Amino acid sequence: MTVSVVHFGAKTQPLLSPNPINFDLNMNRKIMAGQPPPVKCYNTSMKKRTGLLLLLLAFFAGAALAHQPVLVGPELITIEQPEISRAYYGELNGKPRRFLIKAPKPFVLYVNLLVPDQANPTGRYSAFVYRLIYNRKILQTALLAEAADWQRFYEPFGGDYYRRGPAYKQSVPAGGYEIEVYNRDNRGKYVLVVGEAEFWGPREILNVYWLVPKLKVDYFNSNLLSFLITPFGLVLVVIAGLVIRAVLQRW
Repeated sequence: MTVSVVHFGAKTQPLLSPNPINFDLNMNRKIMAGQPPPVKCYNTSMKKRTGLLLLLLAFFAGAALAHQPVLVGPELITIEQPEISRAYYGELNGKPRRFLIKAPKPFVLYVNLLVPDQANPTGRYSAFVYRLIYNRKILQTALLAEAADWQRFYEPFGGDYYRRGPAYKQSVPAGGYEIEVYNRDNRGKYVLVVGEAEFWGPREILNVYWLVPKLKVDYFNSNLLSFLITPFGLVLVVIAGLVIRAVLQRW
């Protein structure tokens, strides 16, 4: 930078020459004095955006699904925090399916059997609920298929029909429990609902947006394109657009 000096009598004043660079003399003095210049940080903005995105995801996940979806694999399922509402999507392959519950404190045990109407419209399932005491199984209750009318109902956000089977709700003491799902030939797809309390943490929120499309294709045998036109699918499209926009603006 070039600095000219203009004389006015006994006083002199520095006069900055025209320069396209806006140079801050006060900032320059601070740097020369050993003070680091302020750094523009995007962490706060990114945290706010991430928080808003999680809130948006949680709002639509909670509004869309009353139960946290769980895809049942070949391994034994151990249910912790059984008061939290979860829907276990499974398929019998020749033998009953067992679910273990570990409860460190008394809780309200809620169990309900459903079937996906599109994938298994004639499926009817029962369940035994046992209390485990000193390696013994004591029958707590039996949910019998013939005791339910299996009414058909529609879940609008995923665009799926189900049939609702027998249900059980009871306050029970702490301890271990076992749920055994079966039917006459131990075949077909079913949904076991355990718990009534809704809870959506960050992990559960992200999991539901990954798992629901997978369930539509692998479990319900639906076309992925048909899923995208459901309210839940449209939410995913909108959120994906917001994420892409945020990334493009960042770069």
